[in-house]
Amino acid sequence: MKLVPTIFISVILLLPAAGASAQSLHQHLRMDIQMRPTNVDSVVMYTLELTESKAPHFTGVLYTNDRLIKARGMWLHDGKQFREDGQFVFFYENGTVESSGQYDRGYKVGEWKRFADSGVEKPVRYYNPETAERIRQIQATAQAKE
Repeated sequence: MKLVPTIFISVILLLPAAGASAQSLHQHLRMDIQMRPTNVDSVVMYTLELTESKAPHFTGVLYTNDRLIKARGMWLHDGKQFREDGQFVFFYENGTVESSGQYDRGYKVGEWKRFADSGVEKPVRYYNPETAERIRQIQATAQAKE
């Protein structure tokens, strides 16, 4: 009999927390042509719809203003912003695959397969992971000086 009030109080105390976490599972960001967040209506080109996957990662679908899918992939929230991180696929307006490959914390890395809008394969592009790391180091140094 004493357990019932304790369980009831525990459930009531947990309800606000459960509601708060459910709200944080989905996010919508307006993006410019370079896939950077913006609130300027005249430069919005895309809407990024994010669903929490395994924290701090989100599954994202990038839509054009016409609601066509531009890209699907994994995004990392680093505490300040969302960055591409993991497998990505980009699409042409006709729905065929434009390119696919990996991102590492905002930078393309490794082999990227590319296709013409007809579906014909184009030459593969390779992005050196060491270059991405060097860019991150330069940016960190510049931010430290600010």
